Amino acid sequence: MRGGRQSKVLKSGIALLAMLLTGCAPDACDYDIRQTVVSSSGKLAAVVFVRECEDQGATTDVSVLPSGAPLPSGPGNAFTRYGRAELAVRWEGEGVLRVADPQSGVTRQITLPTSSATSSAPRPSSATPTGRP
Repeated sequence: MRGGRQSKVLKSGIALLAMLLTGCAPDACDYDIRQTVVSSSGKLAAVVFVRECEDQGATTDVSVLPSGAPLPSGPGNAFTRYGRAELAVRWEGEGVLRVADPQSGVTRQITLPTSSATSSAPRPSSATPTGRP
């Protein structure tokens, strides 16, 4: 029995090491918040940030969050662009956010689901990131 238990512990250790090496570990990225734009009601905030990860490089992201909520780890929930960029972000009403990337010429209008105007994040974007080398 003793050998079987050691084998299970060894297999568990190997599985944990594999998860750490393949990116299943906690987010090991640096975040630099560049701008926060609060909606007219004050309920929502669009947070523009640069996320830099050793294995993926930098992205410029936008997340829509309830005002005052901390930025969660991970990519933006509304917009992601490969590389660093100065984005122009503005609210065009309580549930509509416009994100413009002057460098690439891309502009996205993000319409939040009705329930998002009070509590949750936007629907996942089908927009593709721009500016990839």
